[in-house]
Amino acid sequence: MKFRFKNLGVIRDAELELGQMTIVCGRNNTGKTYVSYAVYWFLRHWRHGMNFPKILLNSLIKDGKVSVPVKQFIEDFKASVSEGCSRDIHKVFGANKKSFKDTRVNVDADIKADGFNLKISMEKSGASGKLEKSPGHSDARISLIKKNGTDESRSRHLVGLMASNAMRNLFSENRLPTPYIASAERTGAVLFQRGLDFTNERVIALMKDKDINIPPGYLLGNFSADYPIPVREDIDFIRSLPDIVDEESVFRKKRPEVLQRFKDIVGGEYTVSEFGHIQFIPTNEKSVKLEMTESSSAARSLLDLAFYLKHIAQPGDLLIVDEPELNLHPHNQRLVARLFATLVNHGIKVFMTTHSDYIVKELNTLIRLNQPNNKRLAAIAEREGYEKSELLSTGQLKVYMTQESPTRTTKRQNGAKQYTLVKADIDAEMGIDAVSFDETIDDLNRIEDEIIWG
Repeated sequence: MKFRFKNLGVIRDAELELGQMTIVCGRNNTGKTYVSYAVYWFLRHWRHGMNFPKILLNSLIKDGKVSVPVKQFIEDFKASVSEGCSRDIHKVFGANKKSFKDTRVNVDADIKADGFNLKISMEKSGASGKLEKSPGHSDARISLIKKNGTDESRSRHLVGLMASNAMRNLFSENRLPTPYIASAERTGAVLFQRGLDFTNERVIALMKDKDINIPPGYLLGNFSADYPIPVREDIDFIRSLPDIVDEESVFRKKRPEVLQRFKDIVGGEYTVSEFGHIQFIPTNEKSVKLEMTESSSAARSLLDLAFYLKHIAQPGDLLIVDEPELNLHPHNQRLVARLFATLVNHGIKVFMTTHSDYIVKELNTLIRLNQPNNKRLAAIAEREGYEKSELLSTGQLKVYMTQESPTRTTKRQNGAKQYTLVKADIDAEMGIDAVSFDETIDDLNRIEDEIIWG
């Protein structure tokens, strides 16, 4: 699946293709988070903006059936997806629509064109619809069967459902993964969610005590802010933990060693008390249960990932993590890179933005060690404790560096620079060519050499 972004924050014009592991590196304020949020927005909310093209839609409502060349149908469908994503992109950032009026997000993915058959019905009205293309036929046929009493609004609603379901069926599951995102604000969400809920509960209680006749939702709405959707969903996820602790991810069912590997990284495990409090139990102090305010910053920053891996993760997911290195020692950054490689090899796609040279270097190690016929490298892997499930091939990764846009119009009217994404070269022997980090490391080495040697 490929994305093209135009005027997305400081990103002027850029392309990105999702891989089994996708990495966006670069300096601060160069658009990395904007790109990850845009990808998440499409995968999370594309259904809401879906419908058939207007001309086709009107013909279907009027005549009850329509036939269109499948090539045109697929191209119109792709255009409709991109239009819906661009139109509502401001929502994921919790921003004013005017700030994104020039933003365009185009999405391109292969659609099954050999043959498809989709049926859908509305039980109350008795209406039904069908979208089909038989193998060998060049046209896609869409039909709408309306029963007595099915008015135009219900017909349009049914056709909208058909469009959304068609999208899900025409794109194969591995091209439209289920996304989960851990934002860079996840540590704050863990700390302050209980305080926010407690404040809201106290306001409602006081209103009842004082017999204040104002709808609580109206009053509390005045206290809310338009946070980016990933931040709000981080808070909602923390709220939902007491309700998901009995659910089992693929790792809890079949791969407990992956959960043990994560437990080794964080240095303990999490639990939810009978009162809904999240607690952390250090590995070497089983009798100690720490509240999140008492736990390390690393334990707070990894909490989302812990519950996702244990209770939610399923093959075909896309795990999006903004700056996985948050609050982690370089040793643990390396272990997180190895954990992500393991997830990829178990069918979980990973998308990360990062400033961490340690993560990139560790991924390079996993790529270089993946040469089965090289006895010397196999001996190194065994000595250092690398497992086969951690090793990566170059074809599994897509790596992008944010760089200043080379066009003449690199300055916006407000004077801010504009950026693009440059695809990094990945070699089986040399690993990822991470230019952004290399330049900084070279500067440090140059200065250090001059200080020491004159």
